[in-house]
Amino acid sequence: GDSYYNYDSREFNPLLQYTESTMSITSSKIEIADDDGSKVMLTVIDTPGFGDNIDNELCFAEIVGFLEQQFDHVLAEETRIRRNPKFEDTRVHICLYFLEPTGHGLRELDVECIKKMSKFVNVLPVISKADSFTQSELHAFKRNVLYDIKKYNVPIFEFNYDEDEDDIETIEENKVLRNLQPFAVMGSKEKFDVNGELKYARKYPWGLIDIEQNSDFLKLKNVLFGS
Repeated sequence: GDSYYNYDSREFNPLLQYTESTMSITSSKIEIADDDGSKVMLTVIDTPGFGDNIDNELCFAEIVGFLEQQFDHVLAEETRIRRNPKFEDTRVHICLYFLEPTGHGLRELDVECIKKMSKFVNVLPVISKADSFTQSELHAFKRNVLYDIKKYNVPIFEFNYDEDEDDIETIEENKVLRNLQPFAVMGSKEKFDVNGELKYARKYPWGLIDIEQNSDFLKLKNVLFGS
């Protein structure tokens, strides 16, 4: 016989995949100690549920609206006659856009979203779960992503330099970082003994992977908090 369902807020409703965004925008702050002892307050904004809709235009609009709102917030403060000395600039400095480790290249979702976001924030594509690949597979995936970025004219953050103005060290560093793109990282919340040193690593039945040594994690960290 036929089945009938009474849709309410507690039951899955496939129609919402078209009419409502399944994504939320969350924010958290963490204090980071710099090498010289000074402290930096880092705000991390996450978008759980991104890409889960059937029509992801809803996600694009929500993210772009949020980014644009931060610019409006700053503009409103700058046009005041008396500015608030404790005003906080909430504009987002950089977006780490994590790519699904498909091995094929950019999805249409990636192309459209990066193009829309890049008007308001620097977008740095990052390959997640780099331990999903062999070395040759990862190299091929990076090549496919860069091919799609060029083919579809996707405006990502580029490590540009000026041969006439910049020093040799800066030029060489940016050349290396440009050749590494997109950064391929893996993550871990656990520390293990790696050659006598306690380090973040991933444990498998066949051994350990040092996430700093075997991925671009440390290089990406240095880009964000160093150079």
